[in-house]
Amino acid sequence: MSKILIVDDKHKNLKLLEALLEPEGYEVITALDGLKALKIVTEEKIDLILLDVMMPVLNGFEVTRRLKALEKTKFIPIVLITALKESENRIKGIEVGCDDFLSKPVDSAELIVRVRSLLKVKAYHDHMRNYEKELESKIVERTNKIQEQKEELEKLYNDLENAYMDSIRTFTTIIEFKSSYIGNHSKRVTKLVKYIAEQVCKDEREKKYIEIAALLHDVGKVLLEDTLLDKSNKGESLSKTDKIKYEQHVILGQSIVRRVKVEEAIGLMVRHHHENWDGTGYPDKIKQEAIPLGARIIAICDAYDTFINNTLSVKESTSEEVIEFLKKGAGSCFDPQILKAFIQYIYTTKTLEQDKKEIGIKFSELRIGMILSRDLIVASGKLLLSKDQEISKGLKEKIDKHQQTDPILEDIFIYRSSYLN
Repeated sequence: MSKILIVDDKHKNLKLLEALLEPEGYEVITALDGLKALKIVTEEKIDLILLDVMMPVLNGFEVTRRLKALEKTKFIPIVLITALKESENRIKGIEVGCDDFLSKPVDSAELIVRVRSLLKVKAYHDHMRNYEKELESKIVERTNKIQEQKEELEKLYNDLENAYMDSIRTFTTIIEFKSSYIGNHSKRVTKLVKYIAEQVCKDEREKKYIEIAALLHDVGKVLLEDTLLDKSNKGESLSKTDKIKYEQHVILGQSIVRRVKVEEAIGLMVRHHHENWDGTGYPDKIKQEAIPLGARIIAICDAYDTFINNTLSVKESTSEEVIEFLKKGAGSCFDPQILKAFIQYIYTTKTLEQDKKEIGIKFSELRIGMILSRDLIVASGKLLLSKDQEISKGLKEKIDKHQQTDPILEDIFIYRSSYLN
């Protein structure tokens, strides 16, 4: 049975929330002030805290800050209950570490849904923490047998890596509960970002960080007011005040990412994915290489997906129109070199989608620029090149050299469109 702590300096509020939660099968403990709440948390195994903001002695913000600073209690979900609606108060709540908000008067249906959702997340975190401890214990136990246990250790490491990525994907699924647009948009952007990162980034760990940042780049939007989020998703013009609030989503996103136990570099990519190459973006107006590489990649893919999926225009945009729009931003909004790689990818992908017909040619007809439609197999049965590779000068030299010792005996199949170019 999940144990919930309710903290409020008014008896009637405690009784109301208790009456709503106990019929759902939860064990409820109450406290009339923040100090008593802190004492209870050290004595009891609490699964979730409903915490009033405006209390004497210790307000909800301070109680949250203290609990989130302790290793033992920092993963307990905290919901701040408040009549305050100003965005700065919500930002303050996020900064001290709260996990969600409820507005007074509390809606009973919303209360139950949010409690259930956060308890599921808490259970998942507890499971993952226990799982990680078990893996760490096994790794320590087996490090003295590295040679004979090498394969097992590699498997454990992969399990841990997969568990880490699963937790990130679970988090993005939770994001979709707030807005399916944000979740779907982030997945499409991530698909583009992964390809471009492969072209412009050499470090494998950084590539992984960039992928995670792409998945979470708009996570801060889940904390925007619903009306503001709807305006943004529909491409409606924002007032000056709304624009300032909207631009806070990158800062909120970084704050959230910090609490998902990921690298600081990922949070910086989330924060800076709306910076411009010439320093006119937000929130910090940094420019050029001062902008993290991942943020520069995300900026281009984000803009492309936004326009190609018709979220900011009443008129459907073609790939050519969006590419022309992006070209105008080269050197001002976007990193010119990354944009060049991105456009090449879009044109290549579009060409292949439009014309997948293939033709067989002889080795002597193979030219630079052609694209393989099938794997290239040599006489020994060895795979020389995989399908969909474009023949560059370097690859052509490699094939010519290989032809002397292990020749290609059959036709080479390429896409007709690359033959005609």
